[in-house]
Amino acid sequence: MKLIKDTVLNGKKHLHFIGIGGSGMFPIAKFLHSLGIYITGSDGIINDNTIFLENLGIKVFKGHSIENVKGSDLVIYSAAIMSDNIELVFSRENNIDILERSEVLGIITTLFKKSICVSGTHGKTTTSSMISQILNKSNVKPITIIGGNQIKFNSQMIIKPLNQQKYLNESLPETILCEACEFADTFLKLKSNISIILNIDEDHLEYFKSLENIIKSFSKFCEDTTDCIIINGDDYNTLEASKDYKRKIITFGFGKNCVYYAENIQSLNIGKTSFDLFKNGEKFESLEINMLGNHNVLNCLASIACCDILGVDFDIIKKNLENFDGVSRRFQFLGRVNEGIIMDDYAHHPLEIKMTIESLKKLNPERIRVVFQPFTYSRTYNLLKDFADVLNLADEVILTEIMGGREKNTYNIYSDDLVKLLDKGKIIDDFRSISNYIKGSIKKGDIVITIGCGNVYLAGRMMVDQG
Repeated sequence: MKLIKDTVLNGKKHLHFIGIGGSGMFPIAKFLHSLGIYITGSDGIINDNTIFLENLGIKVFKGHSIENVKGSDLVIYSAAIMSDNIELVFSRENNIDILERSEVLGIITTLFKKSICVSGTHGKTTTSSMISQILNKSNVKPITIIGGNQIKFNSQMIIKPLNQQKYLNESLPETILCEACEFADTFLKLKSNISIILNIDEDHLEYFKSLENIIKSFSKFCEDTTDCIIINGDDYNTLEASKDYKRKIITFGFGKNCVYYAENIQSLNIGKTSFDLFKNGEKFESLEINMLGNHNVLNCLASIACCDILGVDFDIIKKNLENFDGVSRRFQFLGRVNEGIIMDDYAHHPLEIKMTIESLKKLNPERIRVVFQPFTYSRTYNLLKDFADVLNLADEVILTEIMGGREKNTYNIYSDDLVKLLDKGKIIDDFRSISNYIKGSIKKGDIVITIGCGNVYLAGRMMVDQG
């Protein structure tokens, strides 16, 4: 296929994805499937993503086995897959070509004339989704590869028009929009013409070891960006990472020194936020969005900056931000039980959890009850006190055991260590038991929110299904 003839994908007829249901793997598998490439995959769990892929005709194996890999000529794995995974080991021993997920995404970005990469410790998926919704209503219409389902489109990858034959005839849109994750320096493998840096905080310390190393990595990401960077002008770490960038820098934030900034931010009691937008020191427009929290205002500002420099008419930008329905698992309303509200959020870092609980407080609930599933032993170990501090902002915390993900528990850390630091917390590891506990104790005015980037959302679904 001419589209991929100059890449290592050339001539590959059967791609197998290890961990195909992961948020980073799913949209890539879906995109390559749309090019007519034969795709199979395996995953330890069946989730919404694997079900979606099976409905496309992609064979998904539950669990890992060497039989799953046989017949493939390229194996793609995610950073969440351990090095001793049986399929990965078999591929190495049998000289099957192997690529890590970010390498494949990097190859994909080279297929497009322009690549927009959204990075930062927090807010990547929401901001990417905002930009995607705006651009798909403009003349740009990019392919979008992001780590969450956009509620409006119910898809992690948007192709408009969805026309497989068009792509088989070797014609793609000019632009790709994707998330750029910093974990293990994977974002350095991407081709980026326009890079957005939303913020930089301590995370993935099992890899980076220090905040200084994280900043250095983002600095390299800036250096590799060819056209311009769009950065949070209020964030010290972001400014430090971008200080030596020699090309165009566009800033957003709350400070008047930023090119795009917001003032008069108001939280409305109907779950909305209004703010005045300023550009180059002059009031440009007033907006009202369907989200709470200053962090979402910042996400809007980054989206506005990106779409504005791409030449999108501001009426299109405003209309789509004000009509933005959000992203699945990002401050998402699931339903009601006994006049209480059940919500879900992907937050997995202390700062993200803090912003989520602060946003909930603006809804004036009687009680905020958090069901939290810690993700990775290293993050829980390194940020244990920070997790306790922010979770104590809630009225009650229910913990599951830590979801190890890509790690083994070499840290000797357990949810017991976290619950000891909580004012009012308990551990209930079984989702059905959590659901039964909430159903039996929820009261009018309660907001119950499941939090974590694992599968804790299933507990929230059970609550609503039982309600």
